[in-house]
Amino acid sequence: MAIELNDDDKRKLNDLKELLDFGQNSFKSISKGWYEVKRRKQLLSQMFAAVHSQTESISILLETGRTFSVEILLRPVQETLINANYILIGRNNFTANRFLVGSNSKLIKQINKMIRYQSNNPTHNPGAPEMDLVALQKTSLKRESENRSYLDRFSYPIPQNETSVEERVIAIDKEYVRLRQNLPSLSQQWMYLTQYWLASEQVHLTARGLMNYTGVTDDSVILFLDGDKDAIERYIVIASAMYLDMLYIINSQFNVPAKKELNIWKKRIRDNSLSGPKSTEGKKVVGLRAKKSINAQSSKS
Repeated sequence: MAIELNDDDKRKLNDLKELLDFGQNSFKSISKGWYEVKRRKQLLSQMFAAVHSQTESISILLETGRTFSVEILLRPVQETLINANYILIGRNNFTANRFLVGSNSKLIKQINKMIRYQSNNPTHNPGAPEMDLVALQKTSLKRESENRSYLDRFSYPIPQNETSVEERVIAIDKEYVRLRQNLPSLSQQWMYLTQYWLASEQVHLTARGLMNYTGVTDDSVILFLDGDKDAIERYIVIASAMYLDMLYIINSQFNVPAKKELNIWKKRIRDNSLSGPKSTEGKKVVGLRAKKSINAQSSKS
């Protein structure tokens, strides 16, 4: 059952769609010959494509109020923004190269786990020819050779272990402090500890994440099927702000889109976020109504 958006939500969602169109025009200008640029710009081009695709999916889901699915997509968007900021702080493409080497090392580690499993369970059917023991061993050797060849190109050592998301946000904040002598109003580490963590609860469907699908109204417990009507406006603003952050990052490396146009969009999104919460009077709850006894059990626990 889709949730009907009110006029204010429709207007803000239309703004997000216009922002996506604006960003797509910029993407067209950098997508030609993107692989011929330096490693950092290659990665940022790919990240821009990923953020655009995910934000576009978010806008489609928000049309029918499916906020739970939106929460799941917001997490990779935020992680991509963290990764983009991380590769920007390194000199001589150091963090960009470490990002690539770490990702490949993680893949090799995972393949070696598969090899150990197959070695310890020789009668196990892997389900695909490329997953049998011999094929995995060949893949592991090939990937390790590629990693060594890549590392040999640099005059400075690059750690092969993959940095965690938490390590990246700490590094970003440290660089910000080094350049400006103080933390930003919303540091990357704080966003990781709050917004990223909350989105992760929904992605992994922990006990807390599952509670998002439950609500109480009158004398009943409600199991939500599609989403939280009151969260639609918030997610439109968050998705818009994150996408705009990606556009600012692209501007810093490619000089597109124009900074003047980005600043206009920044004000537009800020005005949307400051427009205030809408009234919930007469709110229609969309979900499955449970028996009153369930509500009583829930309150006891």
